[in-house]
Amino acid sequence: MELCIKLTEGAYLHLHPNRLQFFEYDSISLNCSGFDGPTECRVIKKPGLNSTQWETSTRTLYIKPAFKSHSGEYWCENQDGEKSMTVSITITSGDVILEIPAFPFMEGDNVTLGCRKKGMPSSLPPDFYKDSHYLETGYAGKITIPNVSKSNEGLYKCSFSESQGKSPESWMAVRAAHVAPTPQETIPQDDQETEQESSPSRSTGLSILLPAMLIILAVDVIIVAGLHYCQKHTVASSSAMGRNLCHQKLNLNKLNLNLNYSD
Repeated sequence: MELCIKLTEGAYLHLHPNRLQFFEYDSISLNCSGFDGPTECRVIKKPGLNSTQWETSTRTLYIKPAFKSHSGEYWCENQDGEKSMTVSITITSGDVILEIPAFPFMEGDNVTLGCRKKGMPSSLPPDFYKDSHYLETGYAGKITIPNVSKSNEGLYKCSFSESQGKSPESWMAVRAAHVAPTPQETIPQDDQETEQESSPSRSTGLSILLPAMLIILAVDVIIVAGLHYCQKHTVASSSAMGRNLCHQKLNLNKLNLNLNYSD
């Protein structure tokens, strides 16, 4: 499987096979792509702290066969100075390598690490280590680290047994996941002005409507109380004349209240 990593904006690095560790005499290819236009780009190797050399001036570097001297940091760079992130490759003359993908993981990813023995596969389950401390035994030949975070960064290696030796160490990088900001709801300027203009009219309407409703409610209470009073004083006579007289008085009182409110 070929690896495609976008390391910086516009710069890509392809690595095949997709791992950081190799046995001597393995074949490796590194390919630069993603730069704008036909600008020439080169693969750069940094074998030591104080040494840097151009490995090739083409977009692809083939290492076939690989030797320990090919170990080092590799990156792509074009004539405009645009660079990709570095990839640290280890070639070993030993019998065990750690199978760790050659790209930085994002927070929340599930990371699978394997352990490979040169030649015939080992019948023993490999042990995995982080920063030289025992981490886990891979009874299926590999382990999975779920939901990785920055705390999982470190140097990893594996071993089948003391007699078979251990793999070299490789750094596992974990990058922070990008969280898009939550969009904030905004009110258009025109809508804000319309809302502000309509607020005074609503307030004026409420100031007029509320007293009117209170007066109507008071009139209804007076009418109900008057009816109760009239019915109480006309029960003895039960005459239609008495009831009519009572209703006429109540209607007159109601009329007077309405006239007073209209004034």
